[in-house]
Amino acid sequence: MQERKTGTTVVAIRTKGGIVIASDKRVSWGYLVYSKEGEKMIQITDNIIIAAAGVYADLQFLAKILSANLKLKELRSGKKVTAREAAYFLSTMMYARRLLPYLVEVIVAGKDNGDFGIYTLDPAGSIIEEKRFIATGSGMMFALGVLEAEYNENLSLEEAKDLARKAIYTAIQRDMASGDGIEIVSITDKGIDRELIKISNSESKTS
Repeated sequence: MQERKTGTTVVAIRTKGGIVIASDKRVSWGYLVYSKEGEKMIQITDNIIIAAAGVYADLQFLAKILSANLKLKELRSGKKVTAREAAYFLSTMMYARRLLPYLVEVIVAGKDNGDFGIYTLDPAGSIIEEKRFIATGSGMMFALGVLEAEYNENLSLEEAKDLARKAIYTAIQRDMASGDGIEIVSITDKGIDRELIKISNSESKTS
C-alpha cells in the first residue's frame, strides 16, 4: 500500500518582525489527490511551528512526540522552550532512527532567546540554521527561484507574507504534488497567526 505523502511545497522566511511560513494543502497517495485539507504546519507550543514534506504519518508522529516532550520540559523548567531547543531535540530523535529514518524533511521555526529562528532537518537528523529563507518539498525549486529573486533583509512581515504566497503559488502552477490552497502562518512577539487562501480548481493543477 502506498503511503500518504505531502509531496508539497513549504517555505519559511525570516524578517525583523518575525517569521512567515507557508505551504500548500494537498496530500497525495500515489497519483491520487487524497486530501485537499492537509495540515503541513503543526503548532508545537505557543511560539514554535514545525512543517514538513514527506510521509504524512511521520510528520504527525514527530509532531506528537515533540509537542509532548517540549510541554514536559516547560513544566519542569518553568521556561519557554526555544526553537533551537526544539530543533536539536528533534535532530536527536531523527538521528537515532537514521538507519530506518522518518521519511520527512522538517522545518522548525519559532521564537529563540529574544529573536526568531528557522532550522531545517533532513531524515538523518542533520540540522542547519537558516538566516534568510528556506523551501522544501517537491515544489521547492520553483519556490526558491521566487525567493532568491525577490527576498531582501528589510522585508516587513506583510511583505514576507506576500512573498511566501507568491512562492507557493508559483510552485502550485508547476508541481503536481502541490495545490488546493495556500496556508500562511506568521510567528511574532504577539504569538502565532494563521490565514488560508483558497485557490480555484482552474488555478490548482490536478493532472
